Amino acid sequence: MYRDDIKWHEIKTIKQAWELLQQEGNVIYSGGLGINRTKSEKIRGFININSLSLKYLNFEDNKVIAGAGVSIAELIESPVNKGNVYSYICNLFSKAASTPIRNRMTIGGSIVDFPIWSDIVPALIAVNAEVTLFNGKEITVNIEEYIQKYQKELHILLNISFENNRDNFVGYSNRLTQVRFDYPALIVNITGIKQDISLNNIKVVVSGTKSKVEVFNNMENKIKDNFKLDLDFIKDVRFSADYKNKIANVYIEDGLKIMNGRVK
Repeated sequence: MYRDDIKWHEIKTIKQAWELLQQEGNVIYSGGLGINRTKSEKIRGFININSLSLKYLNFEDNKVIAGAGVSIAELIESPVNKGNVYSYICNLFSKAASTPIRNRMTIGGSIVDFPIWSDIVPALIAVNAEVTLFNGKEITVNIEEYIQKYQKELHILLNISFENNRDNFVGYSNRLTQVRFDYPALIVNITGIKQDISLNNIKVVVSGTKSKVEVFNNMENKIKDNFKLDLDFIKDVRFSADYKNKIANVYIEDGLKIMNGRVK
């Protein structure tokens, strides 16, 4: 149950929001979906950041820059001519949740919250996205560094950015579910650069593991016949840990074949 004395804080600047966030019990409010998974009795105040003009989608120098307040639906449905990286992202984002939820889900909240079943964060890791945040000062970091160093610390996420188009970019994704509309038990995303008959800069991102996500870079130097990753999953009511590991490796093998053009 929520407290009866919860305060609603309207703010005008990032610094005001930051000062309030450092006070015990105050939480950021934007789309509001993640709040229901917070221990409600600990919440003393909501900091409404919807007045901070974080709902923008810019395209600069082959880069997509999405303000933290942009909904997943808005990012997917942008009429701008999408490059191959942006199209890959939109395809993966379209699998997240349902249309009504995507209309409410903000890109910022999805990254800050980062549940184990997220379709959003693994996709952004796969394309080497960057996060701009405020934690007393404004900084921009790679999303992998953000997850390792900043995600669980106090901060305000300002925007996310990634390439719109990348020469010879190829990507693959698959997710394990029991039915079409379901939380994924795991997701495998693979990206790379296809040059003639070779596939380079291979990045494999597997989510749903004990550590939420595992990232493998420059896999072209490590992939051999009968190559297998030993991934650490948790069993659940749907699938055993061993089954998840086997399926993830099948997805990786299939994805690499498709990206190399050996399977249509």
